[in-house]
Amino acid sequence: VKAKGTVMTGMQQQWLFRNTDMSGGVWCPNGWNYVFVGVKGVGPEAYQACAGGVTAKVTAVPATPRIAEKPYLVQEEDSTWNIYVPKFFANATVGATVDHSANWERKLSLESDVFIAKPGDTAETMNRGIQGKKGLLITPGVYEMVRPLVINTTGFVVLGLGFATLIPTSGGAAVEVADGLSDVRIAGLLLEAGTPKSHGATAPLLRWGAGKFGGITGGKGAAAADDLAAKVGPYGRALGSPAGTQFGAAPTGVLSDVFARVGSFNYRGCPIVRADTMVEINSDDVVLDNTWLWHADHDDCGTDPGLHLHVIGKSDACYSEHGLVVNGDRVTAYGTAAEHMTGGNMVDWTGDGGEAYFYQSELPYHNDSFSVAGYVGYAVAPEVKSHAAYGMGVYIISGTAQSRGGYLMPPTARVQNVMTVVVIGDKEQFQNTVCVVKGGDGSGDHCLKPETCIPASRCVLTSLPGWVLTARLFLDNDRGASDGDGLIASASAWHSSFLLGLVSLPLLLVASVLAHDRCRISDRAHGHQCSRTFGENMMEDFQGGVGSWAGLLGTTGRASAHWGSAGSRNGEPTLSAEEARGLVPCE
Repeated sequence: VKAKGTVMTGMQQQWLFRNTDMSGGVWCPNGWNYVFVGVKGVGPEAYQACAGGVTAKVTAVPATPRIAEKPYLVQEEDSTWNIYVPKFFANATVGATVDHSANWERKLSLESDVFIAKPGDTAETMNRGIQGKKGLLITPGVYEMVRPLVINTTGFVVLGLGFATLIPTSGGAAVEVADGLSDVRIAGLLLEAGTPKSHGATAPLLRWGAGKFGGITGGKGAAAADDLAAKVGPYGRALGSPAGTQFGAAPTGVLSDVFARVGSFNYRGCPIVRADTMVEINSDDVVLDNTWLWHADHDDCGTDPGLHLHVIGKSDACYSEHGLVVNGDRVTAYGTAAEHMTGGNMVDWTGDGGEAYFYQSELPYHNDSFSVAGYVGYAVAPEVKSHAAYGMGVYIISGTAQSRGGYLMPPTARVQNVMTVVVIGDKEQFQNTVCVVKGGDGSGDHCLKPETCIPASRCVLTSLPGWVLTARLFLDNDRGASDGDGLIASASAWHSSFLLGLVSLPLLLVASVLAHDRCRISDRAHGHQCSRTFGENMMEDFQGGVGSWAGLLGTTGRASAHWGSAGSRNGEPTLSAEEARGLVPCE
């Protein structure tokens, strides 16, 4: 998008701008969370003015790491029609597309390459029609489906017009993408739950890849869910599955402008329905661009929080567990919203190398059992070695329960600007902002309070202890907590502490030298401490050799870290919990 004039964001609570030229600048009079990714024309002074003195209101990421724009329909000069498929950029991009005519990598002829679906077509009709084709164009309408639409061709394109609505009615998925494909594009769809709640466990509305453990297929219900649960760890990741390496030049696929919803709506007779998961990504190297995953908080069947906030309606009786589940590695998500799920974490992320840019979530209005059960808005599994999250918001609009926190994160996660907001109620309903997770059962987690609350109901952490915590976590060898005054973090491991000692002892000797020469505390300009500890320097020096401490020692022992309240340990200053919470990585 190119905007020549000043962009005025109005009264909205949160915004994501991606690959935008904003030569006229931006005016941000209100709001909680503004994320700019790969934006051109907005400088530091404009970002500062947008923030207006509100901590963590603005998150600016200089470049978009990888993206392809949404496929689009074109009528040519000779009156023929084609679907243009934009190029995928595996490297960083900034600003809007300069020349659209030079930015597409292939086009599909509607006459010869594409099957056109029309209202009344079934999944069987579509699956037969796409055989030998390169794309599927789904025209506006509502499509009830007993079986899923199955994509099993590399480079295949699905483009919905007018948010064509796909409704699985028998427990299966609406869309399934097979394993082993590349450069699949899916865009412009609305996926709606249509399976009766009484049916039992359902497949995700959209499932990308059977995954490293297989998945639930339509109609198998609870038996398949039990079989799946036996094969995966506590956060849903396949036991023993390897972590990925580096995002390739071509993606597995891109999901653009796809929305999903669970709710009771009058045009279908106000049914009580379920979808256990809305979108599940099991394949590696998938990009999500603008997904809204919504359990309805209002409907035309009696649920209307605008007028009767405390009235429970039919959509409240519907069931959902997760908005997004990511089991694949190196999955990138831009602009994700997941709201009001009742039976599990809104987002469950178990894949390594994940990146999320802007997230928005509302906890359910009328289901306090969600918080009582310990579920959160955004959860990353403790065994994940690498995860990055930028500009994240989890909100309570209404409710009385106390939530343990908005987020669960592993100690290896890098985050920038995560927040919780209570609109109606007490900010203390979020007991913490982030809990750093030790294991799947939640025991031994360490939860972090916000750095500040501005305005009073909006509480933020600008970063996690990050690599400092990780280094100590894997170097302290179960020294653990003794007095409860410091910051205690723990991580699960799989082998003996004896091996940990063998590996860590010679490296600790090197670390002590590095600590003497290179440890420093600086960068207090934003009220944070920026610290290079011996652990961070070791990870940098051994990068590409033995790998990160988390990757090396995460498989060799059980370890924990203790950040004492005063004094020093091993010749290094000991940081209090308050000091540790403010640490950000040095650039």
